[in-house]
Amino acid sequence: REALVVVAPVGEGVVNDRLTAIGTGQAVQSVSVRTLVSGQIVDIPVRPGGKVQRGDVLIQLDAAQEELAVERAKLAVKDAKARSDRLDSLVASRAVSSVEADQARNVLDAAQVALRVAQLDLSRRTVTAPITGSLGILAVNTGDYVTSQSEIASIDDRSQILIEFYVPERFASGMEIGKQVT
Repeated sequence: REALVVVAPVGEGVVNDRLTAIGTGQAVQSVSVRTLVSGQIVDIPVRPGGKVQRGDVLIQLDAAQEELAVERAKLAVKDAKARSDRLDSLVASRAVSSVEADQARNVLDAAQVALRVAQLDLSRRTVTAPITGSLGILAVNTGDYVTSQSEIASIDDRSQILIEFYVPERFASGMEIGKQVT
């Protein structure tokens, strides 16, 4: 048999100019939130899926012991300051030696450091958002005991999304960074 041939005039046209692809997308910045200390959760003021700003409180751990430590450290600083001031005034009248006044100032410095440590321990009982973004599903509930290994939640900054998809080779030459896609 003879081959069947269809003849048509030559012309220009577009053949399949639409590309459909399935890909994956992920936030450029994503954080897995964990606590620095262990403790029992007493409050969770955020809701899963909500927006959070950097510094927003995510969870609050029981902090009664740390609050008492701060109060105790403040009293120690107050007492050390009063003793140091008293000895400084006595040094001027030569009632005590300068060595005793120096020791009192050292005790005051140590008490101030202890106060800063107590305040740091107290501040670590509050877990805050390290970035601005969308909060994922919370992996904890009020009353749970968490450790530094416990993941609290994830936060994704979706202001920029990294998208990965594959295209046929004939479309590869038309792909470029920054090209708008729908």
